[in-house]
Amino acid sequence: EVVKEGRPVMIWATINMANVSYTQSWLLETGETFWWPNNEHALVIVGYDDKWIYMNDPYSGKEKKFLRTVVNNR
Repeated sequence: EVVKEGRPVMIWATINMANVSYTQSWLLETGETFWWPNNEHALVIVGYDDKWIYMNDPYSGKEKKFLRTVVNNR
């Protein structure tokens, strides 16, 4: 609804919508191991349609489009 009103929304996803991988971890004070998701990346949603979500990508400096299904999975 916010994007529909013309206001951009920042999201966390992955660089180029790549699959998340977990290669770095550390032990928390609770004894639990925390795995850091690689390739995390912030993007700004500026529009959408039935198939695509349009984003400003600060990593590339360009507007990109990604399939809605892919974005939802990231």
